[in-house]
Amino acid sequence: MFPNLLSCLFGISMVAFKNQQIVPDLIDTVPKDLIQIKYPSGVSVQLGNELTPTQVKDEPTVYWPTEVGALYTLAMIDVDAPSRANHTWRGVKHWLAVNTPHTNTKFAYTLADYMGSGPPKGSGLHRYVFLAYKQAHRIGGMDPDNDNRLNFDINAFAKQYDLGQPIAGNFFVAQWDQSVED
Repeated sequence: MFPNLLSCLFGISMVAFKNQQIVPDLIDTVPKDLIQIKYPSGVSVQLGNELTPTQVKDEPTVYWPTEVGALYTLAMIDVDAPSRANHTWRGVKHWLAVNTPHTNTKFAYTLADYMGSGPPKGSGLHRYVFLAYKQAHRIGGMDPDNDNRLNFDINAFAKQYDLGQPIAGNFFVAQWDQSVED
């Protein structure tokens, strides 16, 4: 029964990632596992549910299936900047952590600190995508960069560091509200 449950969850993920066009707008294939994401506000990410900027302003806890001794890269990307219709800044880096043991981001090397959603007023819903990659080796020689967040190409990054395809993912959507201004 357990394999059937996993197959069903993968099928649900595949539909959600394709219906929201994350495949092909951001990645080429649907990750086989889900990242469980829970925010301190009490909300969880549920394959495209709408969350407010206030609900996701603080760094969440994350979990995905891992292997003992392996290291992982975790990314959170806004696919729709400045809007879904005009995505000239596609790939806004909202979080990037490498050398993550298991799913413990507190011990990761953070290249871009967590930044909650903040879509511009009138830009509609934005897709915020979390992706986890299993690393082939430790990533070194990079300095954190919280200033250059626009036009981040997660696929080029994955290729450069031999990450392959994402092994787990999840996403939510958010739109502007007054808390963005605050």
